[in-house]
Amino acid sequence: MAEIERRRLLEITMGGEAAGVSADDAEFTKLSAAYELLGTEERRRTFDSVDLFNDDRLPSSFVADDLEPGNFYRVFGPGFDEQARFSLHQPMPNLGDADTPHAHVLDFYQKWTNFESWRDFSLTAEHDESDPQLPRDEKRRRQRENAAGIAKLKKSEGSRVQAFVQLAYHHDLRIAAAKKQAALLKAQAKEAKALNRAKAHAPVASDQPGGATAKEPAGAGTTAETDAALKAEARAAEKRERERVRSAAKKAKKEQRGEDEREKCLGPNLDQDQGEDARKAARRAAMDFF
Repeated sequence: MAEIERRRLLEITMGGEAAGVSADDAEFTKLSAAYELLGTEERRRTFDSVDLFNDDRLPSSFVADDLEPGNFYRVFGPGFDEQARFSLHQPMPNLGDADTPHAHVLDFYQKWTNFESWRDFSLTAEHDESDPQLPRDEKRRRQRENAAGIAKLKKSEGSRVQAFVQLAYHHDLRIAAAKKQAALLKAQAKEAKALNRAKAHAPVASDQPGGATAKEPAGAGTTAETDAALKAEARAAEKRERERVRSAAKKAKKEQRGEDEREKCLGPNLDQDQGEDARKAARRAAMDFF
């Protein structure tokens, strides 16, 4: 960080010269404190984490203007550029413009959907943990509460960034155009598939007068579906024939039992020849049924 920024920071945080020391000593004290605060990358990141926190550069709503499609890039571009510096994975892709290739657009949204920030918000902690006179239990309590508050802020800021990414994706005309093109290609492929299926099952045109269908050579044009249908029909016909025979046999057997019962009831009054004739007639009726 530049010297002027360090000095401005110390003037804000330390409130000017220290009492009872010379101007040179006060300046040296300020610079020393500034270096202690910002001398390492980790400390600089801690200080920079509060920059652009909950700022208004990430819009939560957007109204598309058909007359000015470029307005989308003017609204969302700066927000992505500002947040890119907080990413753990560098470099982050920019939003691009209307002429950006579709592959770049897809890569852009994939990386921003998986965006990970290095911001920690520890400077926003509510309690001071640096006092050496703090009892151990009190220090631990403050650490727990500070950690919970920092985690809540980090989660909230991450959700805000992701809502911004999804808002941009929803209004991106390049994504809408790509989806429309994919739907059109899908419909065309489906139509072509249906047409090929219809051609495969259409009868072969004949050269004979009257438009009769030409007779194909034995085995020609037979498909697996046709063979399966013929086998299924044969099995169904065989099953129906077995059911018919079984039903007729049951009926004949039932009639024979009824005849036997009538003979028992008539007893000696039934002439033997007449009984034999009746049984023969029943048998002939059964045979006629078959």
